Amino acid sequence: MTELRKAAQQVTPRADLLAELMDSNEPKTEREHAAVYEIERLRAALAQPDVPNWIHAIDEELVGTFIGVANVSDTYEVAKKKLGELIDWHVQVAIDPAVNGGCVLVPARVPLTEDDLHRLVNEFFYEGMTPTGKHLKNFANAVIAAYEAENNIKE
Repeated sequence: MTELRKAAQQVTPRADLLAELMDSNEPKTEREHAAVYEIERLRAALAQPDVPNWIHAIDEELVGTFIGVANVSDTYEVAKKKLGELIDWHVQVAIDPAVNGGCVLVPARVPLTEDDLHRLVNEFFYEGMTPTGKHLKNFANAVIAAYEAENNIKE
């Protein structure tokens, strides 16, 4: 609930004084004019629907990114489209190396299958060979290099 709405609800007006004050035929002092103006402002504020805080937050983001504004009257489709555009904007900023510190997206590594490992073992080790720690380390490096070559991964 907005502060203005809370303040307006706390006021306990006296109907007779308000009617006299709001009578347009009665001459008014400057202070009475100010009071009439304030009453009209409060009435207009109370006539407005109470907007949830999340709409204010999304509206602030939409305006800040020059996408648009969030309206309480937006249909589901319009609101979903605006939210999608806001998310897309943030994703584009996050993946742009010019603004994200130079980071670049790379494809996720696909796990090696058992067939891939069998093929690599057969290519690397010769029959009757007893692998040592050095051989296994070289094999692991070869597996990684082959995988990166097949998947166009550059480090």
